[in-house]
Amino acid sequence: MSLRNKRRQPYTKLPGWPTASHSTYWLITGSVFVLVGIAGCGQEAVDESPTKESPTVLATKDAAQSADTSAAWHPIALKDVEQGWIALFDGRTQFGWSANSETNWRIDDGEIVADEGDVGLLRTTTQFADYEFRCECRLAEGGNSGVFLRTTADPESPIEGCYEFNLCDQHDTHPTGSLVGRNTPTKPFQLGTDWHTVSITLSGNRITAKIDETVVLENVEVEGETRSIGYIGLQHNKGQVRFRNVALKPLALTTLDESDDWEVVPGSKGQATVQEEQIKIEGGPGFLQTTETFGDFVLQLNAETGAEDVNSGVFFRAEKGTTEAPSNGYEMQVQFTTDGGDRTNPDDYGDGFGAGAIFRRQAARYVNGSDFNPVYFTLIANGPHIASWVDGLQVTDFVDEREPDSNPRKGRRLDPGHLSLQGHDPGTKIVFRTVGIKELPK
Repeated sequence: MSLRNKRRQPYTKLPGWPTASHSTYWLITGSVFVLVGIAGCGQEAVDESPTKESPTVLATKDAAQSADTSAAWHPIALKDVEQGWIALFDGRTQFGWSANSETNWRIDDGEIVADEGDVGLLRTTTQFADYEFRCECRLAEGGNSGVFLRTTADPESPIEGCYEFNLCDQHDTHPTGSLVGRNTPTKPFQLGTDWHTVSITLSGNRITAKIDETVVLENVEVEGETRSIGYIGLQHNKGQVRFRNVALKPLALTTLDESDDWEVVPGSKGQATVQEEQIKIEGGPGFLQTTETFGDFVLQLNAETGAEDVNSGVFFRAEKGTTEAPSNGYEMQVQFTTDGGDRTNPDDYGDGFGAGAIFRRQAARYVNGSDFNPVYFTLIANGPHIASWVDGLQVTDFVDEREPDSNPRKGRRLDPGHLSLQGHDPGTKIVFRTVGIKELPK
């Protein structure tokens, strides 16, 4: 369903982490979920045994091409990550990409390169709707390439099932800066053989594009058949083409920062406050779930733990929580524990999942982020495909191929469900900030 426009509440400074000496549960009052004491022993952590759950699908752990796997992996600057940008290309691998033709796509010195083979695309495995996109590109003399927007996996032509932003100085009818068969550039631009930065904003049915500082399409309506969602594709047509610094920022997310966006799952213990565009959780086990449900969406947030080895998570497409079944959903893991500091070896549960993992489904290929620091998460769920980014790095690329089931712990769920923030156990201390979401078009 569509989120409503909401009036923000005045900001109020939050208190520090409180100390609780007895068991607690969550109660909503105004904009704060108030701690209330209960006599007696604390409840044990939520049972996470793998009973009746499907086996984990492992992500490719090719990330270890870095000489130092104890270091965080930042394919784009953190200042950009803080603004919502994610890297589509990690600078080392083709993780998150798929080719639709016999083309010699490869990684060379931090660049995506192709110069032989069929005309075709290297395209993302994730689909995007409204966004800012940017990349740097370089064509050999006489080269022909393009950036495909909202494309199908294998478009029939440049004007069917995609928008093609053309990169070709020699084309008579669709020069560099055109949307092929749709819109012509307002200013001519010659790429030559130098590196150039391509920046594109696609929102609804309008597009703005510039090459370096030259605006070639200025907030124009896309002509012809329109599309609302699709992959990003990098084209090899003729000659050598190189791409680097490929990144994207989802647009127009709605922040879930008010008390009426959330409700306590019955039986929860601990404390949670919703205030100043942040949600603070201490203790557990317990869950704070959204009052609305979401099916296909892009979600962005940042999370900062207040202790070492904190275990938390973001559940999605979850059944409405109850005392008996508080968290029947998919879970994006929020925990930064590693084995001996090796970020390719998470050490949180079983064989290890790591921050950004789709818990029990696919481990994170690299554990980005650390305790006591704000860490930025992006989660995109679209049909059976789920992908996550941590501090700008894509860490999962999962397709749920299980049989359908209303409970994602047992099978594939595509129907809308609740988001739910987890207080895993009495030692949980975590703050979630700027939790923003936008539903994806069908």
